[in-house]
Amino acid sequence: MTLTYYFHFKHPEELYTIANTSLVQLAEWITVNKLHLNLDKTCYSVFGSSHLSTADYKLYLNGREVKMVEHCKYLGIIIDYDLKWQNHIDYIYNKLIKFVSIFYKIRTKVPQDVLSMIYFAFVHSHLLYGIEVYANTTTNHLSKLIVLNNKLFRILQYKSIKSYSIDLYKTYSTLPIQLLHNYQILIFIHKYVYNKDKLPRVFSNYFEENSLFHCYDTRQKDHFHTYTVLSDLGEKSVKYKGSKLWNALRLDVKDIKSLPVQTFKCVLRKYMLQSGT
Repeated sequence: MTLTYYFHFKHPEELYTIANTSLVQLAEWITVNKLHLNLDKTCYSVFGSSHLSTADYKLYLNGREVKMVEHCKYLGIIIDYDLKWQNHIDYIYNKLIKFVSIFYKIRTKVPQDVLSMIYFAFVHSHLLYGIEVYANTTTNHLSKLIVLNNKLFRILQYKSIKSYSIDLYKTYSTLPIQLLHNYQILIFIHKYVYNKDKLPRVFSNYFEENSLFHCYDTRQKDHFHTYTVLSDLGEKSVKYKGSKLWNALRLDVKDIKSLPVQTFKCVLRKYMLQSGT
């Protein structure tokens, strides 16, 4: 069994105080329920902690200091303390780099439709998992993964380095990594708009329409309200970025209410490949 705690406070002193208090309660609960916690595998990270000195603040569990780490794996995603996702991107890259030689060897022996199936099974699946999270970073951090994915497509499709990358993705009816990130966010918002009951309850009022803030009959009244953000991290939040993406989406695409969402996904994918956004 894996236990995960999240705490949020503006001041580090309060953050560590409430965290240590909660760990005391956790230790008591574990004892009462006759469970065992492996302290050697117990760790924590402080997000946005570049200004903190680890010598000044410590966490303890059963009298032992809990180690602080810069990154850890949670549900298959490697989360780093500064949320740049470089460790997870490196992790995916190292999983996929072996397919360069594999694809060179099999492309002359396997039909294109089978090569496509192999790509989606062994490459695309790794890229897609958690892309809403890890691809929400800079192009600089994603570049090695983008270049590798383009290379794999060129190998499979016998294309030169001079070929347009977007054409490679059109052939396989999929999207470049950055667009795939936006695509997955838009699918999430489509569920929010038309099938909110299919989402966890925490998202029941996640987005707000402009009509809640003013009664003017404008073209933007049904758009999602976007709050002013003061940092790059705020601009990357799903609430802000997702609202901007949905508001900019063409009306005939947004109006597709299909359930399941296969029709919406198909139209959205074609729209994004054509527009490049």
